[in-house]
Amino acid sequence: MIRSRATDVVKGKPQVSSDRQVKIAGLAVVVMAAGLGKRMRSKQAKVLHRVAGQAMVLYSVRLGLRVAGDRVAVVVGHQADLVREVIGRATSGKSGKSPVAIVEQREQLGTGHAVLQSRPVFAVGKRGAPSSYLILNGDTPLLRESTVRELLRLHEASRATVTVLTAVLDDASGYGRVVRTQSAEQGVSRIVEDRDANLEEQAIREINV
Repeated sequence: MIRSRATDVVKGKPQVSSDRQVKIAGLAVVVMAAGLGKRMRSKQAKVLHRVAGQAMVLYSVRLGLRVAGDRVAVVVGHQADLVREVIGRATSGKSGKSPVAIVEQREQLGTGHAVLQSRPVFAVGKRGAPSSYLILNGDTPLLRESTVRELLRLHEASRATVTVLTAVLDDASGYGRVVRTQSAEQGVSRIVEDRDANLEEQAIREINV
């Protein structure tokens, strides 16, 4: 675990948390589910591919509901209506209403732009604006709740501006590489996509998850 003033990075084995199912006050979750999933070579939206009996996106959505309650927004884009239907059907209660807000990214302009689409959902209301945001990818069905809770605990304890979850792989090809500064803190300088990485950056084994 390496810290810097602006960014904390958590890596290695997750610590098991004793506060599972406890909603984290002030937290909002944004799930990224707008991508095409070109690398899967499928006409079906990436997040709708089923893993162990359910669409991939539902793992991230349900994780978000466990840690943040009803403050969860999903950003859809490619095959938006289908993704919206799957999420609504899986999360609606007896009243037929889902606690998950769906927002659409009509143009694929990157993660930052996708997150901005959720702004109206978390506009200041009776509860006030969220104090922190957790951004989850809609295609990470193996992400553990204990890992997320440890990430959030570290973020709060260190008062970081941004906290990034990374992993170290034997073969990092295809993934965005985490480039660190040369300072004593070795904080994160930038994340370089595989297609844009030079030879030195391609040799890095730490990736953005």
